[in-house]
Amino acid sequence: MKTQTVKKGNSKIKVTPYGGGGGNEFPRQVIKELGLQTGKYVDQIRINDNRYGGRGGEDKGSIILAEGDYIHKVEINANKYVDQVHFETKAGLSIGGGRDGGYHHELSNVRVLAIGGRAHKLLDKLDIMYIENYVPSELIQEHAGFIIAYDPPGTEFTEYTRTFYKQVDAYSKITKSMINQEYSVNVEGEYYVKVSAGAKIEIKSAKIETISNELTQELEHTEGRKVKVEADHVGVSLITGNIMKGADGHHWMYPTNNISYSIIRLDDVKAVANHYDLTRQLSTQMPLLQDKMEDKYGYIYYE
Repeated sequence: MKTQTVKKGNSKIKVTPYGGGGGNEFPRQVIKELGLQTGKYVDQIRINDNRYGGRGGEDKGSIILAEGDYIHKVEINANKYVDQVHFETKAGLSIGGGRDGGYHHELSNVRVLAIGGRAHKLLDKLDIMYIENYVPSELIQEHAGFIIAYDPPGTEFTEYTRTFYKQVDAYSKITKSMINQEYSVNVEGEYYVKVSAGAKIEIKSAKIETISNELTQELEHTEGRKVKVEADHVGVSLITGNIMKGADGHHWMYPTNNISYSIIRLDDVKAVANHYDLTRQLSTQMPLLQDKMEDKYGYIYYE
């Protein structure tokens, strides 16, 4: 059993396999809904809308994780196959089945980020990505306004109309603003879950750089509408989001609605008042903002 580990502070992000090498591989996915069919072994696992494994065994039903809930405890018996498994969420939901056999493993005080593995007629292997010694972030402010990008006068920006690509574009711009900052693995893992669920794409790693690269690649698959920013104006990308505070004291945010694209006059400071500036540089284009700047939660905020 080979475990991949990323460590920052007391917490770690690990990817640990349990079981054998048979069957066909299926990708790790962030869990929204989880179901099982079990008998002598675990015959099938259902992750969100996808089924992996055979049709044998007894259907154990499914659990649906509410916003903010997560799997915090896993017990697994496995060798050539997954003999038995039990999942428990922080909110108290649980699902499990199978029989004793194989080698016993237990994960506790964790946050499971994603589950993949291998399966054919049975569940051959579980591949679990999780934060060890997980400490959750604290919600600081809901529905805050954010400036996540700007385009100077005389340039062009790309406006996406499809909801999927607007979500990917929003997360792409937010993630780029995070690259040069130091976050704990708790925050990286939480952000990974938000991106995977919000942008609805498969992301292989919780590293901020990997997330940014995969979002950028997704946007390369489509074309948006090119919009020209006229003289004496600036293009801004705006979004509403929640501000979180990690256990390490660093603040971060995630979007709660779709991105909006606007072109505003350089003297129209009211259009961006009461917004946090993730770019930290909009005031270079709109000098009147310089008298309205303050530091709030580690962000530039325009009163």
